[in-house]
Amino acid sequence: MATVTQENLGTLHEKIIIKLTKDDYLPAFTSSLKKQAKQASLPGFRKGMVPAGMLRKMYGPGIFQDEVLRLSSAQLEKYLLENKIEFLARPLPAESQAKLKLDMDHDGEYVFEYEYAAVPTMKLDLLDSKTTLPMYKVAVSDDMISEEVERFRYKAGNMKDVEEIAEQDNVLNVTLKESGVETTGEISESGEEVENQGKENSLLLKYFTPKAQKELLGKKVGDSLTMKIGEMMNEDVLPAIIKDLGLDPALEENKEKVFIIAIDKIGLIEKPELNEDFYKQIYPAQEINDEAVFRAQVKSDIENYWNTQARNFLHNEIYERFIHETKFEMPDNFLKRWLLVSEDKYKTMADVDAAYGSFEHGIRWELIMKKIVEENNIDVTR
Repeated sequence: MATVTQENLGTLHEKIIIKLTKDDYLPAFTSSLKKQAKQASLPGFRKGMVPAGMLRKMYGPGIFQDEVLRLSSAQLEKYLLENKIEFLARPLPAESQAKLKLDMDHDGEYVFEYEYAAVPTMKLDLLDSKTTLPMYKVAVSDDMISEEVERFRYKAGNMKDVEEIAEQDNVLNVTLKESGVETTGEISESGEEVENQGKENSLLLKYFTPKAQKELLGKKVGDSLTMKIGEMMNEDVLPAIIKDLGLDPALEENKEKVFIIAIDKIGLIEKPELNEDFYKQIYPAQEINDEAVFRAQVKSDIENYWNTQARNFLHNEIYERFIHETKFEMPDNFLKRWLLVSEDKYKTMADVDAAYGSFEHGIRWELIMKKIVEENNIDVTR
């Protein structure tokens, strides 16, 4: 008769051991083999009349393996249900199972080992502490409204080509190329390094630093400027520009890299007047006929945006506080092996290690939410 035992391997790491004797699997194997005999049809034999020895040799190994594995799985499921075992992930065959060989000519005992991660116990200290967190309210200033109005005017404006850079509203189509770097490091089909063609971009003159603007004023198409990227671009756009160039904006040395900015085209945005046509272009579904109403709508949109950001910020604060202040251990080594075996996207343990932090946070959050729901009898309905 099958026996099932359990063994603790470490923190929340359990092993279930299933032992099957021939009295467990032989009757099932014999029965399945007989069913196969009734259905078997081979050239030279009538259906159901294939010799038993030939059937055993042809189909026996596969049927034997299927039946033994089926019985093992059935015993595992029965044990999990009868003992009401909760686990973080489905039980996984132990690494020792790789050496297990199922042989129909060996009618001895077979041992199956499964490992699983048990559900941890926890105490929600953050709830017990009656901690409160602020829900921030961003005050929308007149300057913020004016900036947004100007952004809309740029968006709705018409572009025309001009000969030289002369004002803040000039749009420069440029190519940025690192000084002294003639190749990209890529190899062409002919085996030669690919020439560094630079990175194209479209930038308003006001995105440049005052120093760079002074150098750029009066320049025409075909002219260029050579300067450290950190001295060329304003701080608010510098990280995005550095990232667009394929560099890491977090590294200070990247700000010191010298770039040649070649001017390919110069445009000027003709911004529309603040009138009903403009208001209709920005808010086509509304009837806005004066600037005060338009600015009020812009203010409302900005407030809605920041209210959403404030809610997201609060949700993130709650998430982070619970994750870091609710202390319980996790069976990290087992969960990493489970990910490697169960998820096709992870090819090596290095891949798992790189993604494990995010995965572990997600598991912790699921367990915390489940605990909150259970302790407070929360039932979400339509």
